[in-house]
Amino acid sequence: MERTLVGIPIGSARRLRLLLVPLLCLGLAWMGKARANSDDPPGQEGSDATNPDVTGVPSRGELDSVVGDDQGDNGEGRDRLRWGPLYPSVTVLSSGAKIGPKLQLWLPDLGESPLDFHAAGIYSVRRYQYYTAQFGLLPERRNRPPSFATSTSSVYPLAQFEKLSGVENHFVLYGSYRYRDYTEEDFYGVGSDAPKEGHAYFGMRDHFLEAVTGYHFSPRFAITLSAGLLETSLGPGADGSLPQLSAQFDSLTAPGLDDPPDEVILTTGAIADLRDDRRSPHEGSLLMVGLARFEDRNGGPFEFTRAAGDMRFYVPLFTHKHVVAARVLVSVDWPDAGGQVPFYLQSPLGGSRLLRGYPTFRFRDDALAAFSAEYRFEPMPKLELAVFYDAGEVAERLSALDLSDLKTAWGGGIRVKSKNRMLLRIDVARSRETTRYLVKSSAAF
Repeated sequence: MERTLVGIPIGSARRLRLLLVPLLCLGLAWMGKARANSDDPPGQEGSDATNPDVTGVPSRGELDSVVGDDQGDNGEGRDRLRWGPLYPSVTVLSSGAKIGPKLQLWLPDLGESPLDFHAAGIYSVRRYQYYTAQFGLLPERRNRPPSFATSTSSVYPLAQFEKLSGVENHFVLYGSYRYRDYTEEDFYGVGSDAPKEGHAYFGMRDHFLEAVTGYHFSPRFAITLSAGLLETSLGPGADGSLPQLSAQFDSLTAPGLDDPPDEVILTTGAIADLRDDRRSPHEGSLLMVGLARFEDRNGGPFEFTRAAGDMRFYVPLFTHKHVVAARVLVSVDWPDAGGQVPFYLQSPLGGSRLLRGYPTFRFRDDALAAFSAEYRFEPMPKLELAVFYDAGEVAERLSALDLSDLKTAWGGGIRVKSKNRMLLRIDVARSRETTRYLVKSSAAF
């Protein structure tokens, strides 16, 4: 029998994704009509000479924003290319995906109502795909579409909470749908002793239907609550240079491999952002905490509870040119009696932000602790030099996180920044296994 998502066959995912195309067209037409009805100066309705958007050509200010530092009243208004309600860009979707085009549609206050609509699609050069749509009272920042997390290397649900910082509207309530097709995910095995020779590939597709609500006391403090249904399917990886996951592991060494469960996920959490600038912090702190419950919809063994916390601190040394930054991240899963955590849902350690001297997904288990410290020096306003030290450990339970088997990494980097955000981060990280060269467009933390 074919598996379904709320009555829709998973095999029809392609048709669901194709729905985003007419939505983009409808959104563009809607915005054009709205502007024709409301933006023309009195007495000159419909005049091309007085309404430059009629031509469909981005204004000079919109094009300048791609390379300039003029970013509006709150530093976010004009830092992205925009064409009406469409926001095109390029991005790295997830580890292994490489770069790819990204297109967002953002329609706030539909029909002068408080309701918003957002849709986005990403397709990478390695055929990774990501599609999402949300409707309702969405989290809003001034003059820009909502942010969303795409990487599978982040600790769920903390990456979702980080996107709540800077949101201006107080109450949010919306429905969301997400589809991912990630063709080359990495797996080394479960536990801190997983050998690097066990490296294998697998493909992952999932659907996530979610209802979200929350309250933002201010752009710095927010609480959130959500309920969702996650359906996952696994298959062979697209890259033939490494062994396939199913050839090296089974359901005992990779829980959930043979029959990935459908998970009902209930999540709550909070964020307190006390940084001076969330995109380029020099002092202050950030605290995020989350609690999630995973229930196997079919009553199988994959039921567990997760608690996670992320704390970051930024301390200037007499001046903002010298900053010490530190991060502590902890995630713990408690499976029910006789239960397990699917391997692809375990919190991973390694990558460009956590334990940078090891590849992404290098270590996984039910409990994780990670620590990072950086000394950052800005010899000039748009250039930053850094040295860093990372440490981390995974274990099968909280009590086994005794820091006796820490993996460590160290290195340095050069970062190029605009007025208030990271443009380019080049880090060289060393560990006992390898030396890694990281080129990213976002801060480590």
